[in-house]
Amino acid sequence: MKQIIVCLIVLITVDIFSQSVEPSFTIEINSLKLPISNDGTIAFNQIADSTEVFGATFDNNIILSSGGFALSGLFNGKVWSSSVIPDQRVIDYLPGKIGAESTDSTNKIFILKSTDLPFGQSWIEWAKATSQGADFYDGNKDGIYNPVDLNENGKWDMDEDSPDLIGDITTWSVFNDGVPSSKRKLPEEPSKIEIKQTVFAYLKDSYEELDGVIFMRYQIENKSEAIYDSVFFSIANNPCIGNGKNDLVGCDTNLNATYGYDKSEDEVYGNSPSIFALLLQGAPIYIPGKTFIDNNENNIYDSGIDLPVDTATFKNGESIGQSFFPGAKNQNMTSTYSYYSGNIGPFYPNTSTELRNNQKGLSRIGENIDVCNGPFPSVIGEDCATISPYYVFSGDPTIPKGWIQENQGDQSSLNSSGPFTLNPYEPIDIIVAYIAGRGNTSIESVKITKGIAENTIGFYNTNFSYIPVGVKYYKNQLPNSFELSQNYPNPFNPSTKIQFSVPEQSHVTLNVFNILGQKVATLVNGIKTSGNYEVSFDAAKLSTGVYIYRLEAGNNTITKKMTLLK
Repeated sequence: MKQIIVCLIVLITVDIFSQSVEPSFTIEINSLKLPISNDGTIAFNQIADSTEVFGATFDNNIILSSGGFALSGLFNGKVWSSSVIPDQRVIDYLPGKIGAESTDSTNKIFILKSTDLPFGQSWIEWAKATSQGADFYDGNKDGIYNPVDLNENGKWDMDEDSPDLIGDITTWSVFNDGVPSSKRKLPEEPSKIEIKQTVFAYLKDSYEELDGVIFMRYQIENKSEAIYDSVFFSIANNPCIGNGKNDLVGCDTNLNATYGYDKSEDEVYGNSPSIFALLLQGAPIYIPGKTFIDNNENNIYDSGIDLPVDTATFKNGESIGQSFFPGAKNQNMTSTYSYYSGNIGPFYPNTSTELRNNQKGLSRIGENIDVCNGPFPSVIGEDCATISPYYVFSGDPTIPKGWIQENQGDQSSLNSSGPFTLNPYEPIDIIVAYIAGRGNTSIESVKITKGIAENTIGFYNTNFSYIPVGVKYYKNQLPNSFELSQNYPNPFNPSTKIQFSVPEQSHVTLNVFNILGQKVATLVNGIKTSGNYEVSFDAAKLSTGVYIYRLEAGNNTITKKMTLLK
């Protein structure tokens, strides 16, 4: 237990409300084992009236001491925040929906497994989750969750209801930012934010490539009458890889990820694993002139008037499908920040404004980070003046090259995305993934885990249906919806791959246009049977810039944007 105490001793002082409901559960379906709680904390377990800290483990040793999220925004120009950052003693959320008693017996973590019997106890229990806003597959299209074997054949059929089971294990809970100002470290009044959290993972036998991967979907809803603008969301985590005294952190802008790693052997692990916090799906944002052509020049996307040049998606798995937002795009990671738990800083924020500055990739007082001489100076093989200050430690330690951390110790980081708008009663879905991997050396673990992250991105792009394996056609897993994935890699030079799905035989076209609307390439033009496809686009003869690719089949059209950087 020594290695856990090194990283987590500060957490024991957190003031948590007592609960009569069992509030915690550990996802332990593959090599990454992750405790979750019904107040939004990750790897930080609370049992009944006491607090017990375990941490997430990989290969049976500690790898993550705690995790959560940070939210901040503006209302009438005033900064607010509501977050769950256990290592900073910030826990602003209570179990349950807004207005519910935190000790209500329905404020638990609901658990589904792929091995559960159809229409069995977990399916029946899911009705309590749906009463609090959990999703479900509405097989009989009546809008009501009623898991009944209609034809009494002892198995589930497509015209029957089922829970929102995504992986081999799926958990669901709801929590709200109801902790009063007097009990918060960052003393803000509650903003009436409600979050429905779905956590899911897959057995190694189902997807060997996803061993060590756990997905987390946050459905964030503003249940006030206020419009919250300039909102930022951050994945907040505190890696603790074996003995946390020698940890390092970094970020990968291509993968939208922050990560923790060791550069040498660890006294607990030997050659250490690394752990990534990956932003898979950001909030949808509408940008005139970029995600849509603003024909009426009102800076608002108007369907039927404006021309969409991009489409954002909410991916919900095969049973629920996808939601599309023409004229928008899913926001990527926009900055990262790092904290060092030592006397050299940078230090944790003490106000919502300081937290918000860090979410923007700025110092606590709102200044740009000086890459050359600031609190994070360590650049190898590049001119420090040319490196973006908004992505702390964006270099590649496996080479090594770029902006790389040198100070080993207890670390934590923010992976942030913003700004976006939280309109009243319009929930947005943000999806993240925690990914752990291990190589033959501690540094090789970073490279190995990046490869797992690429598989994870590919799996997400197929709406959690299959992992792309580089073939033209995936015969055995037929889709049930018309889909176009974001190209990968993006940005690219000079080639990229585009995946799409056709649920029924159709005449399909996939064209590429420049930003002026001129066609520059036709990648597909012909009849395609039901299936999942992948094509390559070679842009070697094109110039750097933004390009639009559009998939059309029957009455269906999906448009996305990609960036060529040479």
